[in-house]
Amino acid sequence: MTIAATRTLSTTNGDVTVTAGRFVNNSTSAALSAGGTGKTWRVWSTNANPYHGSTGDVTGGLAFDYRQYDASYGVTAVQGAGKGLLYGFAPTLSASLNTTPTKVYDRTDAATVTNAMVTVSSGYVGGDGQAITFATAPTVLAQSSAGTGAKPVYGYRVAGLSALTGNITPLALTLTGVTAANKVYDRSLVALVSGGAVTPLTGDTVTVDTSAMTGAFANWNVGNAKAVTISGAVLGGAEAGNYSVAQPVGLVANITARPLSITAVTVADKTYDRTLTA
Repeated sequence: MTIAATRTLSTTNGDVTVTAGRFVNNSTSAALSAGGTGKTWRVWSTNANPYHGSTGDVTGGLAFDYRQYDASYGVTAVQGAGKGLLYGFAPTLSASLNTTPTKVYDRTDAATVTNAMVTVSSGYVGGDGQAITFATAPTVLAQSSAGTGAKPVYGYRVAGLSALTGNITPLALTLTGVTAANKVYDRSLVALVSGGAVTPLTGDTVTVDTSAMTGAFANWNVGNAKAVTISGAVLGGAEAGNYSVAQPVGLVANITARPLSITAVTVADKTYDRTLTA
């Protein structure tokens, strides 16, 4: 379909819908106009390559609001709002991950891939290529040829993001119910600790063995409410491999001064002088 120079397609109260094997606008940026509240225009093109130098579509500066690829008139749902250029042409982006998806164990198989983790190496068409956003279908921002700013573009296919791998790291379980005993200064870091339990995610079976658990002060100096860390607690159970042990919160104990006995003291005899001095 060709809109000749100085010609327009317009309505006073209704949408304008154009379907064409090749759309050529030889008129102006105002060649399409839809009158009435909430009315708009859409061009549906089945051109095999709407950006081909000699056989591509010619929009003639039409001020569109969005583009949508891989779209068939009467079949594909319109994803954009406002004035649209919709193409049967289905470009494919070649993409890869620049960061390995990683999450802490949460008893689900869900993996999160963010926009920033994806690098597109090729495949953009028609001046697109500002950014990529994943939704039901990939959405990228395109810079319009008219220089009116970024416009949403829908319908890109994406290759290269299947059969990906990622990491799941253990979930740290905090030991609860642990106590540390006060002690008299002995020039060691050893702290006597006892107790301890863990609470895994619902549905998992995890136990903790504290029989070989030991505690340690940060230093051996006398003080009150001194922090104590533990080691040697071992997780068991069917899902133990999905967890690690985290330090108890607020585990403290006191180190008190050690009394010293004075030895090898001698007392001299004296003549009565009515004092207590020895």
